[in-house]
Amino acid sequence: MKPYNTAGVPLEAQYLYRRGRDLMDQQKEDFALAYLRQAVFIAPGFSKAYLDLGNCLARLGRMDEALVYYHKASRIDPVNGGNPTAGTALNGREGSRPIPGSCLSFLVR
Repeated sequence: MKPYNTAGVPLEAQYLYRRGRDLMDQQKEDFALAYLRQAVFIAPGFSKAYLDLGNCLARLGRMDEALVYYHKASRIDPVNGGNPTAGTALNGREGSRPIPGSCLSFLVR
């Protein structure tokens, strides 16, 4: 399990986030969604959870919803929260390579 910078995030939200990430790594996005939603409910300032919630939704093909969570992540943490392509594929379950560029560019147009 990778260490995450979660200073100031309640332990319960950290657990839910890590469990959601583990499920995403196992390509079980439907289950991961529930854990990630609970993590952001408990810790609304947890930008990494918002980012991964967006990634999870993008993998499920729900880009409109994903963009909402990418936007929330970038408002909380403008430096790291707005990079949905950091090691995560956004082209659905079939692909596994990151897509260059940022999905947030759709919000700027």
